[in-house]
Amino acid sequence: MMDDAVLFCQHQDAQQKSSQAGSIADSLPMMMYGFGDEQHPLPETVAYMQEVVGEYVQYVTDKACKAAEVKGKLDTECFVLAVRNDKAKFKRVKELLDMNVHIKNCTRQRYVDDNLTVYHPTFVTRPKVRAIVPLNRLSATALAEPSLPPPPPSPSAAPPVSSSATLVATPPVLQSDGTVR
Repeated sequence: MMDDAVLFCQHQDAQQKSSQAGSIADSLPMMMYGFGDEQHPLPETVAYMQEVVGEYVQYVTDKACKAAEVKGKLDTECFVLAVRNDKAKFKRVKELLDMNVHIKNCTRQRYVDDNLTVYHPTFVTRPKVRAIVPLNRLSATALAEPSLPPPPPSPSAAPPVSSSATLVATPPVLQSDGTVR
């Protein structure tokens, strides 16, 4: 009989710990303070708020599950349908989902070319960086500075002249009709 009582107590303790693992009791006082409550709210207030939040989460989850029965799977659209009648919550949910898509797109703005991962140029902070490659693909050629071709001759430089010829430069003359000779 003693063993059964010990096992029952251990089982009950395990259930309490598992229910507390998903609890928001630790962060709820900070959220309450952020929304204008006291810095250290009473434990009874925190317990009541935890109960209210738990009931609301259960309510929204039940509505989402009913939508999932029709659709066949539970996803974000089911939760959007669950809050569609509350305009403020619906607007906030859509805003958060749009922001999530935007963040995913920003992190995916890279492409793979010839097994080198090249990132979008707006994310390159140093102008000398041409490509970011995985460490296992680095080689001396990847780290070397690209060789630049020699600069083209400047237009004011005179063409090479043989030593026997003499060139006389005459300045351009502007004619009265607007042409240069």
